[in-house]
Amino acid sequence: MKIQILFYLLLLSQVFLLSWYLPKVIQKRMQYIFNNYSFEEYPKLYGGSLEKTQKNYRRHVLFNDIMIIVGILLIAALIFFADRLSSGLVMMIVFFYGMTQAIPVIVMDIAMMRHCKKLRDEDQRTERKAELVPRSIFNHISMAEIIVVVFFYIAACTFDMYTKSFDTSLGAELYEAVIILTLTNLFFIGLIRWRVYGKKLNPYLDNKDNNKELDTIVKSAQYTSIAVSLFLIAMRAVNVYDLEQLEGAVMSIYLQCIFFFGILQSIKKMKIEDINFEAFRADAS
Repeated sequence: MKIQILFYLLLLSQVFLLSWYLPKVIQKRMQYIFNNYSFEEYPKLYGGSLEKTQKNYRRHVLFNDIMIIVGILLIAALIFFADRLSSGLVMMIVFFYGMTQAIPVIVMDIAMMRHCKKLRDEDQRTERKAELVPRSIFNHISMAEIIVVVFFYIAACTFDMYTKSFDTSLGAELYEAVIILTLTNLFFIGLIRWRVYGKKLNPYLDNKDNNKELDTIVKSAQYTSIAVSLFLIAMRAVNVYDLEQLEGAVMSIYLQCIFFFGILQSIKKMKIEDINFEAFRADAS
C-alpha cells in the first residue's frame, strides 16, 4: 500500500512538473519577449507573423492545461483499477503519458530549428564576428565530467551483464544495455559535435550567448546520459529482485529527471534577460 501511495505521489509530481511548472517557465520567457521586444522592432525573434506566434502560445497553454486534467483523471483511474492492472502495463501508461506531455517541447524545438534555418537562408550580412578562441568540446565540458558519464555507462553495462551471469549463450540479450547505452551516447556525441563544430544554429545570436547555449546543450546531454544509465540499472534491479511493483515509480522518476536536468535546468541557465537581442532588430545590419 505504501508503495502505491508513493507511486501516485510521484505521478502527481510528474503532472505538476511536466504540465504546469515547465510550461509556466517557457510561457514566462515567451511573455518576456512579447512585452519587451515588439514584432515591429524585432521581427527576427518571431517565427512568422505576430498572429501566428500568439496563436502557438495559446495552443501551448491550452495543451498543457488539458494534460493536467488528463493526468489527474489518469491517477484517479489507476487508483480505481489498481487491482486489475499489471505493473508492466502501469509502467507503459506512465511512459506514454510522459511522452504526450513532451509534445509541446518537441513541437517548439522543431519550430525553432525551422525558424533558425530560415534566418540562415535569409541572412544577407557581409560582416561576421569570428571567435578568437578555437571551438572545442572541452570549452563546454571538463574531462572530469566526461569520466563521470563513462563511469555510469560502464557501471550500467557491467551490472546488466552481471545479473545475467555473463552468460554468452544468451547472445544479443547479454549485451542489451551495452547496445542501448552505446547508441544513446553516440547520438549525444554526434549532436554535440554538430552543434559545436557545425554552423551556428542561430546566425543572429552573438558568440557569448551562443557559447552559453552550447554549454546548456552539452550539460543536458551529460545529465540525460547519466539518467539513462541509472534508469537501466534500476529497471534491471527491479526485474532481478522481483520488485515489479516499483516499475511505474521508476519510470516516473526517470521521466522527471530527464525533464528537470535535461530541459528545465538548461532553460533556467540560459536566462532570457541576459540574452543580447540587438542583432534581431529590423534595422540591424
